[in-house]
Amino acid sequence: MNDNTSPRPSTIRLQHMVRAYRESAALMAGVELGLFTRVAQGCDTQQALAEALAITPLHAERIIGACVGLGLLQRDADTLSNAADVQRFLVEGEPQYAGEWMLFTKPDWNEWGQLSNYNLTPPSADNLKVCGFSVDDARRYHQATYSIGRGAGRLFLRQVDLSAKRHMLDIGGGSGAYCIEACKAHPELRATVLDLEPVAVVAREFIAEHGLSARIEALACDFNKDPLPLGAGPFPCATDSRSPSSCSTSTTRWRSARMSR
Repeated sequence: MNDNTSPRPSTIRLQHMVRAYRESAALMAGVELGLFTRVAQGCDTQQALAEALAITPLHAERIIGACVGLGLLQRDADTLSNAADVQRFLVEGEPQYAGEWMLFTKPDWNEWGQLSNYNLTPPSADNLKVCGFSVDDARRYHQATYSIGRGAGRLFLRQVDLSAKRHMLDIGGGSGAYCIEACKAHPELRATVLDLEPVAVVAREFIAEHGLSARIEALACDFNKDPLPLGAGPFPCATDSRSPSSCSTSTTRWRSARMSR
């Protein structure tokens, strides 16, 4: 039965979703051009930005207009400024700069345009995204995500009480950011990071930078296949999202390991 008081459906939401790639493109272009960094450095007019970025006035007008429309830039008369989150995370040289992370998945852009074709293709038994994943790949990825990972680690500490724990195991722990933040906050805590071999190599580098190599170890482990170490907890876990069955298997093995402690 129709409810006559309900608003009539429109295509607005659907149009927004189907054209959302343009918003991503504007954000990525702003990061790649260094637009937000230039604004922070004082190039806060359209003319000054065009000159600083070596682009035409017309292109400057268009990219600035897109960024203002998306709320990435703010305009007061002829003066431009970065939005608060842009200023914090997208200005090069700032401690929490995350521009590399914003661009990290750009190489996947064309593949997402083929999503319907991928759904018509039988799935691979292996996670092709990490096949041939090298130490250099792992280093590039985790350098791009490290500042965000540390922020997530601090949030984790506000939500989980580790004061009575002595050993923490981070399954799929990447750079070790969670364990690093946890061990910094709890001097008696020791931790283990589990991840693929190339990632474990990079995790050891981050751990060493913080002088925590004596308290945090990074071990090579495919948590979908390899046995999990016992005697640790809690268990932050980054499950493999390639399929529901893979996530279910990982969760079952995680629970079994925890119950066997």
